[in-house]
Amino acid sequence: MAPLHMMHELSPALADYLGELHRLSQTQETVLSADVAAALGVSKASACRATDSLWAFGYIQKQRYVKGITLTAQGRAYAEALAERRAVIAAFLQKTESSPLRVGSSTRQNNSAFTTFETN
Repeated sequence: MAPLHMMHELSPALADYLGELHRLSQTQETVLSADVAAALGVSKASACRATDSLWAFGYIQKQRYVKGITLTAQGRAYAEALAERRAVIAAFLQKTESSPLRVGSSTRQNNSAFTTFETN
């Protein structure tokens, strides 16, 4: 499995589609574009365009007449790397919420932006 930084970088929107395809594929052998559209609250046309892009990058396989989508090994690796990255960020954010140090408002001094820190 190639590291995430060695794979084609996806836009945040395409990463969301790939992540949702991965999540749905955990319980379904083949995922439909309509399933992805419903899960993300987008139109079927948007989901179709996004899956076309993911297919062009080699992250999914689309079965034309069955209309099913499956992740390729590369797509599964990318989706798993994204899920791991998001889990690390979520864990960090949870820790910072319980920290006595929190980021306050930005102030301007001498045309430089400074972030103030407040303690409880």
